[in-house]
Amino acid sequence: MSAAMLTMAADNVDSRRRASLAMLSKNKPVVDIQLDDVQEDTCVPSFTTLEQIKGVATILSPVDTPYDGLHVTFQGSARTYVEKLATSAPTSPKRSAFHTFLRLSQPLNEEDLPDDKVLKADVSYRLSFTFVVPERLLPQACSHPTQHTSINEAHLALPPSLGDPMMAGDGKHLLDDMAPDNMRVSYGLRVFALKKMDESARPKMMFDSIKKVRIVPAVLEAPPLRVLDNRDDDYILSCTKTIKKGVFKGKLGSLTVNAAQPSPFFLRKPSSTDHSPVSAMANVNVRFEPAENSSKPPKLDTLICRLKVATFYGSKPMEVIPTRAHAFQYDSSRGIYVDTVPLSHRCIESVQWTRHEASARGSETSKTHSTPSMSDTAGKSKKKRSKKDQPDPKTLPFYTASVLLPILLPSTKSFVPTFHSCLISRLYLLDIVLAVLSSATASGLVSVSTTNLHLKSPIQIAARGNADARPVISAEEAASIARREADGYFLPRTISPLDSESASPVQIPESSRGARGSIFTPRWGSITEAGSGEEEDESEGPLPPRYTGYVRPGLIMTD
Repeated sequence: MSAAMLTMAADNVDSRRRASLAMLSKNKPVVDIQLDDVQEDTCVPSFTTLEQIKGVATILSPVDTPYDGLHVTFQGSARTYVEKLATSAPTSPKRSAFHTFLRLSQPLNEEDLPDDKVLKADVSYRLSFTFVVPERLLPQACSHPTQHTSINEAHLALPPSLGDPMMAGDGKHLLDDMAPDNMRVSYGLRVFALKKMDESARPKMMFDSIKKVRIVPAVLEAPPLRVLDNRDDDYILSCTKTIKKGVFKGKLGSLTVNAAQPSPFFLRKPSSTDHSPVSAMANVNVRFEPAENSSKPPKLDTLICRLKVATFYGSKPMEVIPTRAHAFQYDSSRGIYVDTVPLSHRCIESVQWTRHEASARGSETSKTHSTPSMSDTAGKSKKKRSKKDQPDPKTLPFYTASVLLPILLPSTKSFVPTFHSCLISRLYLLDIVLAVLSSATASGLVSVSTTNLHLKSPIQIAARGNADARPVISAEEAASIARREADGYFLPRTISPLDSESASPVQIPESSRGARGSIFTPRWGSITEAGSGEEEDESEGPLPPRYTGYVRPGLIMTD
């Protein structure tokens, strides 16, 4: 046989192979997943905690399709990758991670499936399913080491959908959720079939179809963040500055502004018909300590408020609750993305100062608008002054003012609750700038100077669930709960007061207890980390949640 004929035969074999592959891809079954009772006029199906996701998956195959296992699941996963500048040529600048933290499987009715496990051509198969959005994840969803069990509990809370531009929004409009492109938390209804082609080979995926849904879980208000005075650059709850009369004119006094951590924003449930803005209230307190009895307080000018949105992510599990930027700046496996949302720009010239005589100084210091840093202001200024030239600050009057700052979340952005998961965390910070005006007269001319005082207060975003949704438990589960409660009634317990010597306080690690801005949230265990960072293989059917690779960056909350 000539070389030309061999070449022609090889070309024919190759063309037939390509044609068969193309036909095989076209002959895959078509899966249509339809949900029941979906919200009207919504482009993105959205659900919250304990709500039911019901529907029907219709499978239509153009050819006979054999299978060994057919699965309908509801699953949630997190995907991240971190890109860092490579220090050397062989170093990979990208590290990725994938984690399936939730997988619920729907038991199928055998009557709806063929007995010989072959989907017949042009025959429609309807599979009904019902899933309930869980309140929490199973313990095996977070099994990696952490610095405190409270972090495990935080990671076992259901994270919201985040990072998918086609799922972010209010259900009717697609909005920016202020998440980077290199992280994503997604949920979906999945229908797939597996066929074991060889005893020694892994099962083959015959078809796979996913319908995405948006999940906004109910999130309760967490305890306030612990912020250490004057020792944390990321969070500033009190700021003091010296106000001068003018250039070479001496000191007018000291001005202190402080704000307590505001109450959280509460997002409404996704199916809510109330479209009014989500609001919260912040209270900003100002105190002026004059340098002389004749010194008058400066004029309050403007109050600017911005919301900083920080998304922490990593290519390996987080062992602590991320709250500050510097821990993420020099780690190639972690990253952070910060976005800023303007909230308000208010003129507060009408706010009046309240004068307090020196005799009220002691009682005023103990009030809510006076913080430890404010109470120390008089003592610090006293040390700097000369007793010969300056009056005793305790004998001088002082001035206070309070500003209530209403905060509204803009409807042009998509906000998710504050959360912490194994790979991704979302935090919010309220950035407040107070501007005051002080004037001075020199040579008949009046000069006005502006002084800005900067506050950075942590703020939470919580979410309300569906008040009508109730957990559904089986009779066996109800009996188990009742039996456990009954057994607990007969457990021995101590009713006498504890001896102070025998009582041993719980020791909390310093990294969780004393870290600046550390949050106490729920619990943890141990984890196995797979190495490749590739997406997990589903060819063997539903597997328990596991980790592969990981990613995470650093937070810089600056002007």
